[in-house]
Amino acid sequence: MEEEFVASQILRYLEKDNANAIVNSQEVSDEYLYDALKSSIKDIEDGIANGDTVENTYIKREYIRMLKSFLNKPESLKEIYQCVREYFKQEK
Repeated sequence: MEEEFVASQILRYLEKDNANAIVNSQEVSDEYLYDALKSSIKDIEDGIANGDTVENTYIKREYIRMLKSFLNKPESLKEIYQCVREYFKQEK
């Protein structure tokens, strides 16, 4: 379940950043997807900084905690990256 959430956040960031064309046009490095995950975390942190409700802040902090925990799990991230790549292959 957590893996699916992490993958969805990477996809959400890539699609927001209009990176669909980039992902489809070349082999995407793990580093690129790692940076997308870190950027997704920053986007959530920015949302908290912009004055969210207490309830939303709590939820977002839990999301951040979960996403950051994957930054130190290279094996789990490799599986997540593969899911992200498969998603974009299906979208072609």
